[in-house]
Amino acid sequence: MPRAPKAASQAATESEASNLRYCCQPVQHPRQFDPAVDVLRSRAILAGGKKWVNGTQLTFCCYKAGDAVPNAWKGKATDIEEVRQAFET
Repeated sequence: MPRAPKAASQAATESEASNLRYCCQPVQHPRQFDPAVDVLRSRAILAGGKKWVNGTQLTFCCYKAGDAVPNAWKGKATDIEEVRQAFET
């Protein structure tokens, strides 16, 4: 039995949303070290490699009504404004 047009378009939207990756770092290949690099030093470099440091640039997004994300991810207007103010300081 054919689906109603609304259901088909909603299924396509949900499928597209499930393919999106939120809040994740890009895939990175394992780092290669010169054999002369001490094992302890290479471990320290790997352990601190993804840490935030002064000067790290952050990008954020506040999801609102109408965005194709789960409702739990959407913020209230007051919460979104609070986050914006926090990033400005």
